[in-house]
Amino acid sequence: MMKLFLTSTRHCIENISSFKSLINRTTKLIILPVNYHKDYLQCAEDVWNHFDRNPYNKESIFYETVRPFIDAGIDIDNIVVINLYTDNINYIKYKLLQPNTVLYLGGGYPENIVENVFEYDLLKTLKQCEVIVGESAGSMAPFKEFFVYPDQDYPEYERFNGLGLFKKRMTVIPHFNLQNPRILESCHKFLKRRRRAKIYCIKDGGYIVIENNKITEFKDTILLMR
Repeated sequence: MMKLFLTSTRHCIENISSFKSLINRTTKLIILPVNYHKDYLQCAEDVWNHFDRNPYNKESIFYETVRPFIDAGIDIDNIVVINLYTDNINYIKYKLLQPNTVLYLGGGYPENIVENVFEYDLLKTLKQCEVIVGESAGSMAPFKEFFVYPDQDYPEYERFNGLGLFKKRMTVIPHFNLQNPRILESCHKFLKRRRRAKIYCIKDGGYIVIENNKITEFKDTILLMR
């Protein structure tokens, strides 16, 4: 049974009691960096540098990324960063399916998450994961479909097919702001052509928890539906 913790920003994860209750001294955190453009992480060295554990490497985001998970109770020695350029695909699948393991899908570009998961033949494995934390782009990709709104990364509203980790006619939009007309216009475009669709609009600091295809918990989240 899969449990998803979907957030706008990962920093709230340490405050979700239902997440912290899952953690013990043996819990593993797997960082799967499939959320980047390939021109950003172009080789194995880029991945190592980006997630370098050396605190003096100013280009590394490792400690910034993992701090909320450490504060939630995960031992830093139990945190693994997957390197898709060097790690054997069977090793990756094995690590993801170990008991008491949390998969983290980070922010960036949700369509890249979908593309990379399919390219590396990881969809079946992800569907068997017990716990997934999705932040921003990582909160969008698990659904059957999702959409983006115009901002600095996307020139216009666009809809994408997602991973389809569950079948319900719903999706999320992170970083929701009622004062942003582009977000609201894009939400209405999505709902207009999809009967019984639901959008869970997650504000920064908010989250939703999905267990066995049902929403069991949420905070700072607004439901929009047709």
